[in-house]
Amino acid sequence: MDIWCHRRKQVVNRVWDLHQDKLVNNIDAREVIFITHRWSDVEVSYQDTTNKKWWRDETISEMSKKLHRIRRTLRKHTRYVWMDTICIDKSNLSELDEAIRSMYKWYANCAAVVLDSDTPLSIWCKRGWCLQEGAAAGRLCGISKEGTLVTMQELADEQHHNLCTLDLHLYYRQGNAAEILARMAVRETTREEDMAYALAGIFSIHLPLAYGEGLESRNRLLHQLAIQKGDLSFLSFQNTQANFTGYLPGTRDAIHLVAHCERASVPINVSHFGTLFEVQLVKEEDVKRVLQKLKGWKILKFAEGRSLGVGELTEALDETKNPSSSWTDVAIIHDIRSLMLVKAYGLDRQTGGGQPIKLCYRLQCCQIEETEFERLFEETDAEFERIWLGDRPVGVGRLKAAGSQLRSRRRRKQRDDHIEEQAISDLQIVENE
Repeated sequence: MDIWCHRRKQVVNRVWDLHQDKLVNNIDAREVIFITHRWSDVEVSYQDTTNKKWWRDETISEMSKKLHRIRRTLRKHTRYVWMDTICIDKSNLSELDEAIRSMYKWYANCAAVVLDSDTPLSIWCKRGWCLQEGAAAGRLCGISKEGTLVTMQELADEQHHNLCTLDLHLYYRQGNAAEILARMAVRETTREEDMAYALAGIFSIHLPLAYGEGLESRNRLLHQLAIQKGDLSFLSFQNTQANFTGYLPGTRDAIHLVAHCERASVPINVSHFGTLFEVQLVKEEDVKRVLQKLKGWKILKFAEGRSLGVGELTEALDETKNPSSSWTDVAIIHDIRSLMLVKAYGLDRQTGGGQPIKLCYRLQCCQIEETEFERLFEETDAEFERIWLGDRPVGVGRLKAAGSQLRSRRRRKQRDDHIEEQAISDLQIVENE
């Protein structure tokens, strides 16, 4: 498979020279074949290739059957090969960070990406880093059991594997992040953080490495996706019992798109309050009308298959004790063609430049196909405003009480300052007399 007509120059720090059977530095990626694989025997690392005492002066291709097979198969097609384990010094954190940041660009601009024969397609399609490698590859080939270079279709036929399950040439456009997140969620990586770091390459966003942070890396990824790309499509998921407090989707939350999402029309901010973005907030009696409109639309024949989560949202709205309350609103999020039932628990009086911004958490969400969404909600009279969407707070009542106490302290301080200023003024008057 070959889809790229033009490849840009990208310098790869270190590659394997098959002619000399040693590592060399600073080679144009367009001259390099990149290997996508997993180790089934003893893994060979960069440190192993430099430790001649351990390997008794063996060349790189003599260190394992895998390396010998790759050199034998590819040396007539290319001089240079890149493999992560032997070409990255993982003990050098700066080099590791640069390699992970550059990997997607390298795979996208290299001569070809080749799947090694000892990595079955049934395993390859379940590995997290391989999603990035397959998505980036302009030309993707494989090594057959006979040790020859073949197309992916020929390799799939040989292994009796459905080519459509491989997510080949998965393309990110602003607004479809949810689809790519869903495809990564069913894959596996050795380290939890690697799922986020592999996705950062696909999304082309800056995400500093911080191994040890665990699933927090995913939250940072989603926040940066919103800030750098204006992509909020990941917010359109249905709350479940397993995730009823968080506003960001978990790794196992189902995120499927039925609508074409767009980049956010206004800048997005992230803070300890959550994510700040623009919505049309439907309040009071209008909430009931939205509920009735949704229920009436859902039972129509042509509405079948054009939405996700409408039933869950209307059910959650019915269960709300007081749907017309100003504290329970429906947020119309036009950029992602979604309706979100939100509950406000406080106000941010600083960010809005004098205009208070509601602090909200989500109760449920649904998404509707774009043409139907526009037909249903394009002429809604509700005002556009920004809201902070965050996790459901623990002890909302205590938060309100704490806020009330803080305001009381501020008022007491203002009163004391005024009394002190008045006393100083009176003293100055007496001294002048």
